[in-house]
Amino acid sequence: MALPDDFRWGATASSVSTDGVAPTADWSTWERDGLAPRSGAGGGFTSDYADDLKLAAQIGLTDIRVTVEWARVEPRPGVVDSGVVDHYREVLGAAREARLAPWITLHHTSLPGWFAEDERGFRDASSRTRFWSRHVDRTAEQFDDLAAGWAPIEDPIGWALRGFLLGTRPPGGHDPERAREAVEGVVEATFDAWRLLSSGRQPVMAVLGLPSVVPVDAEARDEARLWESVLWDTWLRALGDGEFALPWKAAVDRPDLQGVVDLVGIAADQAGFDYFWAPEHHCLEEYSHNSASHLSCLAVGMKTERIKLVTGIFNLCPTINHPVRVAEQIAYIDVLTNGRFALGTGRGSGSTEVNTFGIDPSET
Repeated sequence: MALPDDFRWGATASSVSTDGVAPTADWSTWERDGLAPRSGAGGGFTSDYADDLKLAAQIGLTDIRVTVEWARVEPRPGVVDSGVVDHYREVLGAAREARLAPWITLHHTSLPGWFAEDERGFRDASSRTRFWSRHVDRTAEQFDDLAAGWAPIEDPIGWALRGFLLGTRPPGGHDPERAREAVEGVVEATFDAWRLLSSGRQPVMAVLGLPSVVPVDAEARDEARLWESVLWDTWLRALGDGEFALPWKAAVDRPDLQGVVDLVGIAADQAGFDYFWAPEHHCLEEYSHNSASHLSCLAVGMKTERIKLVTGIFNLCPTINHPVRVAEQIAYIDVLTNGRFALGTGRGSGSTEVNTFGIDPSET
């Protein structure tokens, strides 16, 4: 099968997955308390990045999304570890040498403990302005010459709900009020980062989790509708109507948000975004809402005209997705979307996903 010249193949992972948890990250406390398996050195990317990136290029990848772990760069407030910055520059440089386009993620899974715990994290407006914006500016300055693009926050609202409502991520809360504060704060942080980074030369990618929320019983229907509205309407109203609206507060006119981020409608093309990435997950307790990422790309493709459509991690183990069948499907989707579809593949987020299908993780 012949692919277009601009066909893009990418892969991504959090720093916790690739490098293991940073000692001063909130996830470190989570592991120490036995709430998650010890990540150790993760996938060994810290030491093996050069070989790993070469292998990624050899199998045909064109893009890689690397998380610049905030808790490593700034382990204490105002203290920047220049050795870590140099290391990330070497990683990004190695990606360039391997002919991979490196996209930089600023927050994926973990945050500095001092920011998330001591300064109330994204929930506190002054902390967002003082610390988060500083981190965004500094990252842009430090890596501007190496970055192919930016992805400010991985699944912003999903991060807030998992940490403050579902209790499956730090800080492990089940408090609806704090969850609402976290949602509002992380959405503001996402828009702030987009505005700061969009002034540069690189494209900015929005990585959004947009699941359907299904009530467990009749009594939960209203609650399910509320959180599905949060996950979807928050973005759509900001981008389509220029207002920041949440179910629990009155809408506020924000014309600066109109058209800023929208990956499910025509505004995505108008906003200047270039990519929509959809992940694939199976059998996880907290985010297995998208088991068919290629179909998510097709759905978005039917509502847009220009934006590129990419699967975040699409597992090509024959037991899960047979390569021949995948080739048929991606060719069909690529035709329907006028050549805008790209297949990103990877191993998945952990052994739980592949073990379910009877696959040895070492064989992926």
